[in-house]
Amino acid sequence: EKEGIVKSFLFLERTEPGFGLERLMQRHHKERHDQYVEKFILQYIDSLREEGKQGTADAYMSGLRSLLRFCSPRKIKFKDVDYVFITDYMHYLRARGVAENTVHMYLSNFRAVYNKARKQGIRVCGENPFAGLNVRRQETVKRALSKEEIALIASADLRRYPQLEAARDLFMFSFYCRGMSFVDVIRLKHDGIVRDTIFYTRSKTGQRLQIGLLPAMKEIIEKYRTSGPYIFPYIHGQSPRDAYTQYRYSLGTVNRYLKRLGTLLNIGIPLTTYVARHSWATIAKNEGIPISLISEGLGHTSEKTTQIY
Repeated sequence: EKEGIVKSFLFLERTEPGFGLERLMQRHHKERHDQYVEKFILQYIDSLREEGKQGTADAYMSGLRSLLRFCSPRKIKFKDVDYVFITDYMHYLRARGVAENTVHMYLSNFRAVYNKARKQGIRVCGENPFAGLNVRRQETVKRALSKEEIALIASADLRRYPQLEAARDLFMFSFYCRGMSFVDVIRLKHDGIVRDTIFYTRSKTGQRLQIGLLPAMKEIIEKYRTSGPYIFPYIHGQSPRDAYTQYRYSLGTVNRYLKRLGTLLNIGIPLTTYVARHSWATIAKNEGIPISLISEGLGHTSEKTTQIY
């Protein structure tokens, strides 16, 4: 903001001799008051990246690109965003075959940014343009396996397919670790294991968790142990940005191999790293484990989230 005021000052000094501080502040206030949506969202994305929230930043960037395609070639200010604009954007997304849950995410994120701009004093439409919109997140297809299917995956002889074997081992490690998220699996460090306990912090929530180390988990760790700080050989960069890029690449690669593994073993649903998490939660529930304990094991901050699983 300070940089913007200085630029305005230098511009007015060149073009309008004799201007005063009052005119400078009026100009700056007007520019801030009538801010473009694109500029505001980009600034917000930068702040998310500075906080290390790369996944959230990418989600907002995806939504921004979609919004800019819809608006092109116009440049939209927040005061232009009314109910008609929002409903037209929603219909634009659906007409292009965008999945309903993606539509929900784009509009939810846009609403969050809109409310943030309003609270900062940026001029917006007189009425809430998001009021009365009928956009709901759809229930996703169940992605849980049975105990028998988990046992099939765990016992499969994959020595002829080393890449499928590595993907299987990560899948099973996640399952053994109470459905530990893939990002947390590959970010595990040697110093996070003390005696027979794994200590780690959930990337998504910052929650600190600990898990007892089972023999099957020890076997996988010894199989892939690296000489670097991370147990598994997927993250090599030092900076958070490098680590995030390598995580996203590894996630896509492992999921491709898991899908091939599922086909090889005739598993009824597409295998992904997330299936391990859902399967652990579902099997635990079927075994009579209380929802409160399952929620704690998954690292959820609310039992409502666990109920979705």
